Amino acid sequence: MKKTDDYKILCNAAARLKDLPEGACNPWPDYDPSVVAALDTLNDYDYLQHHEQLEGKAIESMNIKEIATMYTFIRRGERFCDGHIGAYIANGTLYRLILRHMELLEKQRRCFRIFRN
Repeated sequence: MKKTDDYKILCNAAARLKDLPEGACNPWPDYDPSVVAALDTLNDYDYLQHHEQLEGKAIESMNIKEIATMYTFIRRGERFCDGHIGAYIANGTLYRLILRHMELLEKQRRCFRIFRN
């Protein structure tokens, strides 16, 4: 998947999560496809080991590898606990992670534009 496609996926997910009313999650996992697609844009195969290192780290200071760890942790957690993704939606963490991911992609785009010119 191209990075421009990832950015569009992230924009769609952020738009869906931005104005989500309190208690909008179903009692069963039925997540918007754009949210699931956003979680699938990055992956970390050693996420359990890396997740421990992120304890208490501010999302605003995370790099792309750390966001990949969080996405994988959130996505994989749903496999073992229904509503795991929903908890991260409800507390705003997933929205903030997606915004940070978008910010990092935009910085990367600006750097590429500078070097291409």
